[in-house]
Amino acid sequence: MTIDPDKDLRLGHQTISFFRTNHSVPDSIGLAIHTSQGAIVHTGDFKFDYTPVDGKRTDISKISRIGDQGVLCLLSDSKHAEIPGKTPSDAVVGDRFSHIFYYAKGRIVTSLHATNIHRIQQFIDVAVANHRKVTIDGRYLERIVSIALKEGYLKVPKHTFVAWDKTAKLEDKELAVLTSGPDGDPITPLTRIANHSHKRLKLKENDLFIYAASLTPSNEKTVTKAIDDLMRRGVEVIYGSAVHVSGHAAADELKLMLQLVRPDYLIPIDGEFKMLKAHQDIAVSMGMPSHHVFLLDKGDVVEFTNGEARQTEKVPAGQLLVDGLGVVGDVGNIVLRDRRLLAQDGTVIVVVTLGRQTKQILSGPEIITRGFVYVRESEKLLEEANHIVSEVLSQALMQHVSEWSSLKNGIRDALSRYLFEKKKPNAVQ
Repeated sequence: MTIDPDKDLRLGHQTISFFRTNHSVPDSIGLAIHTSQGAIVHTGDFKFDYTPVDGKRTDISKISRIGDQGVLCLLSDSKHAEIPGKTPSDAVVGDRFSHIFYYAKGRIVTSLHATNIHRIQQFIDVAVANHRKVTIDGRYLERIVSIALKEGYLKVPKHTFVAWDKTAKLEDKELAVLTSGPDGDPITPLTRIANHSHKRLKLKENDLFIYAASLTPSNEKTVTKAIDDLMRRGVEVIYGSAVHVSGHAAADELKLMLQLVRPDYLIPIDGEFKMLKAHQDIAVSMGMPSHHVFLLDKGDVVEFTNGEARQTEKVPAGQLLVDGLGVVGDVGNIVLRDRRLLAQDGTVIVVVTLGRQTKQILSGPEIITRGFVYVRESEKLLEEANHIVSEVLSQALMQHVSEWSSLKNGIRDALSRYLFEKKKPNAVQ
């Protein structure tokens, strides 16, 4: 189904209207679900960019009209709620690219998110203006670029692209490389180039590397280390705000969205809890009662009745753990507990065969360990453990105890005590 932001969508008795927004992905939209109690507005990821790369601005007038009709609840992007002011326009990156390309002496290699079509367009525009050919590295990125060209989201002059096997004929100052990872991520090519494992790209002293993506708490250490490694080899690396701006609204833009929509209730979404809390503080500073802002975790439910909202019971939500080939349900807590213990402490397995009629030991006991001790250095420990198991079984059988659960518990208790004393840091559970 193709969504036209200028047309409403009718689903049963519900009407959904859409409005254009700006983000790093083209054709981003927000939506308003019109209900009998008022509209539920979902912004999606957004920022207010007054000079967007593709010329399509946020439809502020339509958002305001939706607000005039009455909005029950706003679900709004919160990822940059802690950042004051306004997120810069993507246009500034194009200006910075122009400066970088003009002074670059060697090859220019840029790693970015494959879905950031605007950044790709800016890169290509500047490469063409500086008489450089562009080669694409990464199958996922090649596919994205191909689709974007076909659908008209990228405008590229003829003969701009060059196949990788033809690049050897070009001088370094005539080539610009656009790269992305197998899933469209910018980190994979960066780290592979830095640790010399990239199949194609071997950077040299006059090359310039641009990391046109954000540094986040989850990737900052990896990205910083890779950048350090490149710089040690004499490669110039440009990263951070010089070549990347976010696609998420900062505090002033969140205020503008609240002013346009004027909702009765707010549910901050898309961000860590501290970001959701910062969004709540913004709303309260604009006069919204704090109890009209719901800070939710996964599975929390807000129920609206006659225009009044209240938080009700939770529903199952979160990660679904798949055990085996089928998805029957989540893996039970007992199974997860056992797996955690195995991962932390390893396992000790006792194998012994008893005669059903004779009640005698027919073979074993044999002790098998995985992740507990290094067998070649623990032969005496395992020999003594084997002896303890034999004694426990012999005594139990002499007392005519042949019920399996009793034998198992006796072996486990005796062996656990012994191993715990010998290997206290690796106590067996």
